[in-house]
Amino acid sequence: MTCEMFLKISLGRKENFISRIVAFDETWIRQWDPEIKQESLQWIFNGKRPPRKFKIGQPASKLRATIFWDVQGILVTDYLPKKTTMTAEYYANLLYQLCESIKEKANLEKGF
Repeated sequence: MTCEMFLKISLGRKENFISRIVAFDETWIRQWDPEIKQESLQWIFNGKRPPRKFKIGQPASKLRATIFWDVQGILVTDYLPKKTTMTAEYYANLLYQLCESIKEKANLEKGF
């Protein structure tokens, strides 16, 4: 439904309406990457025992990333600080940062 609406709007305009769309996504990012099997392989000489591997517990630490982008690339990337909740005030600040980023980008394109 939304795609059809954007398509109808863009057909009636001279400027490229689609290139002005800003999208965003929020995702959780773990703060460590588990070692894959390929990374942990080691050469072992004949008659030698392989080193002992210990399982490392997975930490519960995660970051919440919010990323805004347009057709030309990333505009704003934000990482929610630990023990912080995404409130209306925090989100409004993100939108302010986005507006400033868009203004800065427009000034760069105009040559200012």
